[in-house]
Amino acid sequence: MVFLLCSPWTLLANEHIRIDIVNQMLPKPVRNWIDTIGHAFFLVPLTVVMIITGWPFFYRSFLINEQSGNAGGLPQWPSKGLVVLGFTFLLVQGISELIKRIAIMRDLIPDPHENQQDALEAEVEHIVEAIEKR
Repeated sequence: MVFLLCSPWTLLANEHIRIDIVNQMLPKPVRNWIDTIGHAFFLVPLTVVMIITGWPFFYRSFLINEQSGNAGGLPQWPSKGLVVLGFTFLLVQGISELIKRIAIMRDLIPDPHENQQDALEAEVEHIVEAIEKR
């Protein structure tokens, strides 16, 4: 549940997995093109496929109120619904990121992640500052 519902936020914060060593060596226009192509041809189609193929599983499970075979029989449709919901949120965020990346490439808006510091580096700096204050 955490991965499904946090993936759109991770994409928004630009903290998704990529090969940063290679990515940082490339010029900014090349990185923008890689992000645009990746979002348009990989992320958006994958999320659409997952929504289209996940919906029937959720819907059938919901209609019959599918229960777990274990004692107590918890319903299974909420977890199947989370797959559809998580990928729907990721699709919306992916389209948003694609629109922003195109606007950045056309110099219509500034890049919000241009001066972004790596989360790990920020945490280390925070710890060092806390130690120095003591």
